[in-house]
Amino acid sequence: MPFRSLRVALRSLLRRPGFTALAVVTIALGTGANAAVSAVAYGILLKPLPFAEPHRVVAVWPGRFMTQADLRYLREHARGLSRVAAIAPGWTFSLTGAGDPSKVTVDRVSGDLFETLGTRPLLGRIPRADEERPGAAKVLVLSHRFWRTQFGGDASIVGRTVKLDDVPHEIVGVMPPSFEILTTRVDAWAPLPADRAAFYDKLNFSLLIGRLGPGVTLAQADRDFKALMPSMRRDLNYPAAYGRTARLEDLRTATAGEMRSSLLVLAAAVVLMLIIAGANVGTLLVASGVSRAREFAVHAAIGASRAALVRLQLAEGAIVATAGSAAGLVLAAAALPLLIRLLPTDTPRTGDIRIDGAVALVVAAAALLVVLLFALAPSLTASRRLSGTLLRAGAATESRATRHTRGIMVAVEIALALVLTIGAGLMLRTLARLQQVDPGIDVDRILTLRLQPSSSGYNAPGAATGYYDAVLARIAAVPGVTAAGAIQHLPFSGIGWVDAFEIEGQPLAAGEARPSADYKIITGDYFRAVGQRVLAGRIFTTADRALENPPLIVNEAFARRYLGGVTAALGQRMRTGRVGGACVPVIAVVSDVRTEALEKPADPAFYSPVTGSKVPALMLAVQTDRDPLSIAAAVREAVWSIDRNVPIADMQSMRALVGTTLARPRLLLTLLGAFAVSGLALGAIGVYGVVAFAVARRRREIGIRMALGADRASVVRLMLGESGMYAAAGVGGGMLLAAWASRMLRGLLFEVPATDAATYATLGAGVTVLVLLASYAPARRAAAMNPSEALRTER
Repeated sequence: MPFRSLRVALRSLLRRPGFTALAVVTIALGTGANAAVSAVAYGILLKPLPFAEPHRVVAVWPGRFMTQADLRYLREHARGLSRVAAIAPGWTFSLTGAGDPSKVTVDRVSGDLFETLGTRPLLGRIPRADEERPGAAKVLVLSHRFWRTQFGGDASIVGRTVKLDDVPHEIVGVMPPSFEILTTRVDAWAPLPADRAAFYDKLNFSLLIGRLGPGVTLAQADRDFKALMPSMRRDLNYPAAYGRTARLEDLRTATAGEMRSSLLVLAAAVVLMLIIAGANVGTLLVASGVSRAREFAVHAAIGASRAALVRLQLAEGAIVATAGSAAGLVLAAAALPLLIRLLPTDTPRTGDIRIDGAVALVVAAAALLVVLLFALAPSLTASRRLSGTLLRAGAATESRATRHTRGIMVAVEIALALVLTIGAGLMLRTLARLQQVDPGIDVDRILTLRLQPSSSGYNAPGAATGYYDAVLARIAAVPGVTAAGAIQHLPFSGIGWVDAFEIEGQPLAAGEARPSADYKIITGDYFRAVGQRVLAGRIFTTADRALENPPLIVNEAFARRYLGGVTAALGQRMRTGRVGGACVPVIAVVSDVRTEALEKPADPAFYSPVTGSKVPALMLAVQTDRDPLSIAAAVREAVWSIDRNVPIADMQSMRALVGTTLARPRLLLTLLGAFAVSGLALGAIGVYGVVAFAVARRRREIGIRMALGADRASVVRLMLGESGMYAAAGVGGGMLLAAWASRMLRGLLFEVPATDAATYATLGAGVTVLVLLASYAPARRAAAMNPSEALRTER
């Protein structure tokens, strides 16, 4: 585009500050939303992982936890993978030797994980392969976040010794801030001991990561991996169904997980926002083109070609797009920290979210393209109408083509704003339905917390159970507490154990895998503390805990699926864990509790009492007769009165814990709602401007109508009729587009159809009313004009 056109366009825009400011603000809103969401989507979905040749790093059977035996087998037989490493997430320890005792989350990793990823530490070194051998010295690599928050970014941290559960560990390295692998909020990484004799060698608790071999594509490696499953079933004595869902997946895709679908919806929404903004600017340019017809005629009269006038208006659009993009990027930079805080706590790679050069360039280019596309039609229309009669008439007239162009752009704004509004409406109904779900526990009167006693400090027989008994008794004495109990993983905590089982008298078919169910260990008055009802039988007693093979309690879902119902379940016998274990009786059936998310029904589960000295960290549930947080300080003191060296973590109300499962639908509702409001506002402004412009253009016509006897009501109806056509076209098109686009939301909705008729009808009617209201003020102004003054108005 010639520099002279840009210079002339800039002078023209400066002579019309009102038009220019409105156009720039409009583009800034669209670009700002686009940039903020694009930064999140790029950081999580598209930005290369900070590893060597990241496109060659894959997740092995993503989402499935595998055994150490699986790891060894794949290392030997997976031809498409040059390396296979393991990561066992979510181990918690009591940290001492670094200030006050605290809970730390450690991922245990095989010795070659960091080589498989191709990454280097910021400080120090990574664990060596020999450090995963049994009896090797314990070493630790810190995450950058934990190094900064716990150790103040001490550059001399390498070589320092801290204690995890009273076991000394040497800090050998610190990872870069961008390093993150599969799980979030990890404090450190430690070697996973490779011990074939250890109890965990056959337990499924490791996620596997591989690196493609030289010259091997992901598709080839995936085929080889799937072809390996029959021999793996045979050699490792797995059931016939094993391996049916096995696959390899790009690690970047696997890391994004459930956030992928949500971010794609938001990315589509901001594209619509940008198109709405572009259409709004196009509408302004149409009106500007009509009012500037005399100016264009003068240019034509002194020799300007039609192409030159088109370039002039496109140059104005380019300047508006550039200025709006710059302002939008500033808005996005300010809004991005707020957006990151809205993300669910388990969102991966939040450290990679920023507005960098790539994001800014793509967003600015998209804004420029959209504005130029919407500027092209009014530019061509305005240049086509050049005529010497305009000079002689001394004013502009509005052609049918101009009116149609203006109407189409307004209808596009209405349609796209309705799509955003319907999306927000569907998410609002989903959130409302989720909040009505009964989770199976009392979420309003429970305080939760996690205790992390040192395993080495409570190794003596009965020491750990004695500690929890003492803590629960001391908490129960706190004023306002009505019951207290503990469980390894509370509902909605995001963690859980699964164990295989067999039911006496129900033999398995040849090659059939043992079924599995959620496995939970509890102590104290847990069921009463969380409000879980006992449907039949009795709860655990102190005598049950003393047994080598204590009885079990199952939930209603387990009883109905495997034991013939609630009543029939009592007295039946089953064995859990290793094959050949003792059969124990089922002594009670309790009500179901949703544990993963409110939208997921309760899974079959069985409960066992806390026994022995090897007691893991437990999460406490404290039922109160008041606001749970009001007794938090008293509960903390009660715990520390038993042992002040035991860290207390994650103290919050059960309502807050359950609320974490609503973070994803709440994020979509908040952002889609904000985009819908912005889109509707832009659409309403566009409708208002179009009707006001039409009134100004048709003053003489309106004056003639009124002089011939038309009353004010008929004039209002005349102007609203034009708006009604815009609304009808926009709402009709918007509903069709929303019905097609709602497929993206299907997996995110709960008990709400993607084409919910009530939502569509209500919001369609609401948008129609909004359009008519936006038109009413200029229509009233038209009806209030004096016919004689209107007739004297120069056309």
